[in-house]
Amino acid sequence: MLLKNLKYRNKVLLILAPVLLAVFAGLLVVYTISCRDLTKEHTERLERASRRAQDLMGVDVSVLLENLNAFRTDEGIISFFQGKTASLELRKNLGPAFKRLSMDSLELFNKEGRPLFILSKKGLPVPSRIMNKNVVSGFGKTPRGIEIIAAGPVIRNGGIIGFVETSRVMDNSFLAELAETTGAEHSIITDSAVAASTLANTGLPYRPKGGKLNISGKVYSVDEMPLKDMSGKVIGRFVTAISDAPLEGSLKRIRLYTSLVGAWAVLVLAGLAVLLISTLVNPLKEMVQVVDRIARGEFRPLVVRGKDEIAVLSGRFNMMQSQLKTSRGEIERYTQNLEKIIEERSEELKRVERQLMRSRKMESLGVLAGGIAHDFGNLLSAILGYASIAKDELGPEDPQYKYWDIVEQAATRGADLVAQLLTFSLGTAEAGRMQNVNINRLAGEFVKLITATFPKSISIQTGFYGKPLHIRGESTSIFQAMLNIAINARDAMPEGGRLLMETRPFRADEDFVRSHPEGLPGDYVLISISDTGAGIKKEDMERIFEPFYTTKQAGKGTGLGLAIVYGIVKKHGGFIEVDSQEGKGATFTLYLPASAEPENTAPQALSKTQKN
Repeated sequence: MLLKNLKYRNKVLLILAPVLLAVFAGLLVVYTISCRDLTKEHTERLERASRRAQDLMGVDVSVLLENLNAFRTDEGIISFFQGKTASLELRKNLGPAFKRLSMDSLELFNKEGRPLFILSKKGLPVPSRIMNKNVVSGFGKTPRGIEIIAAGPVIRNGGIIGFVETSRVMDNSFLAELAETTGAEHSIITDSAVAASTLANTGLPYRPKGGKLNISGKVYSVDEMPLKDMSGKVIGRFVTAISDAPLEGSLKRIRLYTSLVGAWAVLVLAGLAVLLISTLVNPLKEMVQVVDRIARGEFRPLVVRGKDEIAVLSGRFNMMQSQLKTSRGEIERYTQNLEKIIEERSEELKRVERQLMRSRKMESLGVLAGGIAHDFGNLLSAILGYASIAKDELGPEDPQYKYWDIVEQAATRGADLVAQLLTFSLGTAEAGRMQNVNINRLAGEFVKLITATFPKSISIQTGFYGKPLHIRGESTSIFQAMLNIAINARDAMPEGGRLLMETRPFRADEDFVRSHPEGLPGDYVLISISDTGAGIKKEDMERIFEPFYTTKQAGKGTGLGLAIVYGIVKKHGGFIEVDSQEGKGATFTLYLPASAEPENTAPQALSKTQKN
């Protein structure tokens, strides 16, 4: 309601205001996420440096323990404790090796704890007197600061003859080595005092605040680890620090970039507001004035500026004015369109008339078929009778018996066909003739017939499904449909070729039905008949199932074969699919609804009407 009462100029500004707020909110979110990620990365770097320093100190402890074990088993030291070696001789023997080891002192104590011998790289240390029956390691506090210490007894013949202690001082040089490896600064703190450090705060008290350390205006992030002696008492802290300068520099850059983007967004939106007002609001005012002039009967075209939507709308206004001026031309064009509509309706009426004529032709065909079928049925009755007599006289063992059997089967199919023609002529179907039929069995009989009657130049191949396939239908009609397709295939291969007949089950899903609107979802039995003949031309594909349409020469075909096939398949609730290319043969696929019931064992009997 608020926008409805505002002028368009104010609407533009009111709409752009939330956009500007959204831009700033987005910038704030980006800034917050970026700061959080940088701070997290800075903290992770500090943690990695601290863990790395602790790992390196662990390595030092391991080295001291290795050196300790070597000294505890050294024969010279054992001889020293047994009074067999003098201190000067021991110093002479151990001195070169000691200088190469990663430790600062070596101390020997007798079993009462009195110091007997000391080697030191950095001045004499104060004896730690760590008397323990087991090997121990940890940190120790001396006047020189904190040391890493490893100590243990020297055992000979099951008894302790003395003690050995090795150490490394955690002084500035030690911390400098860690700093070079970890990329961070390190300090050793005892009693809130700095014992050693790589920072410039050696003489300053250590007072971190909130994990931060400020030294001469420089801020560091710190991480601490307690240093405990062998008894578990905390004697100091190991501090790892990294400078916050890189983090602050990155945050300053982010703030600068965010401010620049925000300022740029303000300028862009301000410019957009000015542009919208100048290019949209002002032309709309002119359009209102044009409408007022049109209401007064004045026609004055708008000045079209640019190619944007407002310019297009201005052009439409000018077109509207032009159309109003030329209304007579519009009426003439409407008259022409009306004539075109009348012509299209006439064509539609002609098409309906042609369909009516085709329907009457089919009715005439039904009357003719009924008359011919009645007489032809009598002829087939005679053929059946003589074939039966011939079979009785010859017997099954006679070589001619199988041919008379084929004649009898063909005549029986013909009689059934006559019955169907009579039914077709009456426009009804005999529901009682519908039975459960095994398509594989019926196809096998069909192949026997065409193998015996088709030219030997045509190779007949089969690919039947391994299990019975049942449908609900008339076996004679299905047989006739297969025969009509096979005869067309034979005629398409006058020089010979290959005819392939296949059967298989098929399930039609929703996707298949969308591309085959004649079908319904469900289970089908497929009968596929393929040939390598001349194929079907593209312009003939849409008409091959029309009655009386044939591509054969005059007198060669009636044009009813495929029409009958189409009617038989539709009568059984199925549909047909044809795939053909000119010169590459054709494939006819019959889709017949499958039946779950087995085939009827009793043969179909001819009705009285068929026998007559």
